Amino acid sequence: MDVVNVEPNRGPVLASREPATRLDAGGSIEEASFIGPEGRAMFAFLHLPDGAPVLGGLVVCSPMDAETLRHYRKEVLLGRMLAPRGVAVLRFHYRGAGNSDGDEHNYDNLPMLLDGRGGGTIRPGRHVRYAGDVPLTNLWLALLDRMGATVPALGDSTGRLPSLS
Repeated sequence: MDVVNVEPNRGPVLASREPATRLDAGGSIEEASFIGPEGRAMFAFLHLPDGAPVLGGLVVCSPMDAETLRHYRKEVLLGRMLAPRGVAVLRFHYRGAGNSDGDEHNYDNLPMLLDGRGGGTIRPGRHVRYAGDVPLTNLWLALLDRMGATVPALGDSTGRLPSLS
C-alpha cells in the first residue's frame, strides 16, 4: 500500500446547505447541517456553548449499524452536557449511513478522523489517502499495536496500516 497523497489539514469543505439551529434549554446551541462536498456530504450535529467561549472541541465518530441506535442518545446527551461547559462537540453520520449522502450503504472509502497522537506514534495535521481497497481493520490493527495489544489479524484485515507516524 502506498500513500497516494499527504496534504495539510484544510478542514471540512462545507456543502451548500444552510444549518438548522436550535437553542437547547441547558445552555447549548445545536446546529444540524451537512459537511463535505456535494454528493458525498456527511450529516453532522454541532453543539456549541450559548454565549460562552469555546475552550476545546470533541469529534464524536458515531458507530454504525445496530450500535448506532444503542449509542445515539448518549452522544446527544454528551454534546448537550459538554457544550455549556465550553467544549464544542461535533457528531456526524458516516457517508452512506444515517442521514448522510450516499446510496451505496456500504463501508467503502470511509473518511476517518484520528484525534490525538497515539502516545507520540501518530503524526497529526495531515490528510492521508491510501491507494486501492484498504480494509478499515488495517487501521484498527495499527492502533491496537500502539496500545500494546498485538493481534495477528482482525476481521478482513490484510496487514497494519502504514504511514501513521
